[in-house]
Amino acid sequence: MFAKRVHIVPVGEAVERMVSPVLELSADRVYLLADADGVTRAQADPVAERLASEGVEAEIEPVDQGTVYAVLGLVTTLADRHADDVVRVNVSTGSRLATIGAALACMDDDTEAEAYHVPADDGTAVADRAMGGDDVAVVPDYPIESPSRDEVATMTIIATLDTERYTPKKRDLIDEAIGLQHDLDRSIPFAEQIVRSADVPAAKVTTFDDLGPGQQKGAYRTFREHALAELEAREYAVVDDESVGRSDPITLTPTGEAALRAFRHKVLDVVAVLDTRSAPDWLTEGVESA
Repeated sequence: MFAKRVHIVPVGEAVERMVSPVLELSADRVYLLADADGVTRAQADPVAERLASEGVEAEIEPVDQGTVYAVLGLVTTLADRHADDVVRVNVSTGSRLATIGAALACMDDDTEAEAYHVPADDGTAVADRAMGGDDVAVVPDYPIESPSRDEVATMTIIATLDTERYTPKKRDLIDEAIGLQHDLDRSIPFAEQIVRSADVPAAKVTTFDDLGPGQQKGAYRTFREHALAELEAREYAVVDDESVGRSDPITLTPTGEAALRAFRHKVLDVVAVLDTRSAPDWLTEGVESA
């Protein structure tokens, strides 16, 4: 099976800058990123119709073009969905924040997508320089490191357990992660490391209480070193300074919530097996419970 050529295009006013690269680079599928309503949504329809008339499959994806993380998250999610295809992202259309989000998504170490730019003075320019043309330029890649699976999984657990009545503690997060190990095809690394350190067979370690006193102490250290410390450093999560000891309450910051929205695709298996009855709707959207 041949890899598809997929283009991701934030919608803007410059129609030719959106359409021409798609046609000249023989895209098989195009995602047009537009606000759910408003100007860009109205602009997306004629572009989709034109592409369809040229035999290109086009789909309009709703996104808040005024939020960098929203665009970044959608681009990384779409690229992950097409991990076996060739994904290119147009960063010369859409709002300023949308192009920033799209460009950052392409710089993510875990995202296989190439950003390109079409000069404003020649919207009909269509050939990628890397392919021998002169006018559509590949944007230089400056790699950035996205949150690890441990970090995104931890944020997912926090978002699920944090309610109006209760704020999760370190022990809650470790306990939940250990319990998930038996329901996932792919482990949560810090939890897997904790389970392996136990004195009993891994199959018998299903809760934090199954660990001995020494292993429980080590579990807190492993959790902090492999997940929590980086979340704090990135300002994705905060630990309540008023509390003392290992029962410190932990919450996501607005930045952490935005990052979880952006990189949720890394832990869809975790979302599927968690008890998400109290989780925010955006966390479980499109995910079927296991």
